[in-house]
Amino acid sequence: MSKAASPPDLAIRVCGLSKRYELGSFNGWSFLQDVRRLFQPTPTQNREASSEEFFALQDIDFEVRRGEVFGILGHNGSGKSTLLKILAQITKPTQGYVEIDPQVCAMLELGSGFHPELTGRENVYLYGSILGLKRVEIDSELDEIIAFADIGGFLDTPVKRYSSGMFVRLAFSVMTQLMGDIMLVDEVLSVGDADFQRRSLAKMDESCKRGKTIVLVSHSLFHLEQICDRILWLDHGRIRKIGSFSEVASEYLFREDLAHGYVEFPEQAGNEAHLISAYVQQAGEATATLLPGIPISLFIQYEVEHSIEDLLVGFRVWNPLNVPVLSSEMRDADIGTSSLRLGQLGRKVISAEIPAHLLGPGQYLVELGIWSPNVENHHHAPKAFTFHILSAADVENPLSEPLQEPLTWTLH
Repeated sequence: MSKAASPPDLAIRVCGLSKRYELGSFNGWSFLQDVRRLFQPTPTQNREASSEEFFALQDIDFEVRRGEVFGILGHNGSGKSTLLKILAQITKPTQGYVEIDPQVCAMLELGSGFHPELTGRENVYLYGSILGLKRVEIDSELDEIIAFADIGGFLDTPVKRYSSGMFVRLAFSVMTQLMGDIMLVDEVLSVGDADFQRRSLAKMDESCKRGKTIVLVSHSLFHLEQICDRILWLDHGRIRKIGSFSEVASEYLFREDLAHGYVEFPEQAGNEAHLISAYVQQAGEATATLLPGIPISLFIQYEVEHSIEDLLVGFRVWNPLNVPVLSSEMRDADIGTSSLRLGQLGRKVISAEIPAHLLGPGQYLVELGIWSPNVENHHHAPKAFTFHILSAADVENPLSEPLQEPLTWTLH
């Protein structure tokens, strides 16, 4: 395929891109037999190899403009990380080609390239040197790097002694401040606390205003909505849709592979409290298709492995425009004088009664969560299941903010 000249306003052009791998099993010697063969001559056996082709990416075409924040969305195994590795020139495509500005900063793993024995300051200069920057150029950016990283008096301390939060903040600050014209970001915003994520989004937005281009891979619709100009939805290695956030998110949220009305969760290893199942019910019957004007009950079953203080169980409901229209949570204070507590050992079922007037007709997505300030591992299901409220007319829900309604919660 001949390469046409890219327009000057394009930072990235991807044409006919495919990536094929061969998955195969090897019939013949076992590993242990091969090791023995090194020391004891044995009769030669015929080896038969069988392989299967697997396309991680197939027929990918898109363009990214300079100064644009381009989001990539998709389930695990859809090809997102493979695409970023090709853009970063870590992996070569099987077919097609990529035209990309050479000044690329690939943020595929925060802190890659940092040496644990070097101090924070020394790692800043090391990373800058890897990017080809002169010392005077790094000097001019050092104050901003330190300010964002917020590592206090630990700048001249080896990074192996940093907390995970300090390490992530410094790595992100270095990469964004010293980045080239294009930044490739793979799930970076899934780490760190809420304040770090908020400041990271603001930092990337500031970089784009300076003319930088960002390609961001994330599972978080919230983060993509906050910063992205356009979204590419990858599904099993192929492009499902490219467009504005509202266009892509609506289809992605309510795609066919999501559970409808009921969901069961696999066992969550390492979680002190985890969700087991959830479903919606109306007039005593579990169903995914609900009638208007009738209250809805949401049932959540969960299990506590060890007694936990201040446990919370909650949910959020999203409409087709990817707007959260209702959220609520249950805590021990909602139970009253009962001796039951949410964080007691064992399995429990709680339910929330949603009044009929709160949700209009349409399709909704339920997000679930169970958490506590006293435990590290939380169980969060951002896309648990969907349900549909019937209507004779297609009425768009006008709500733009989630209602913080004092719903009636019950611990069974």
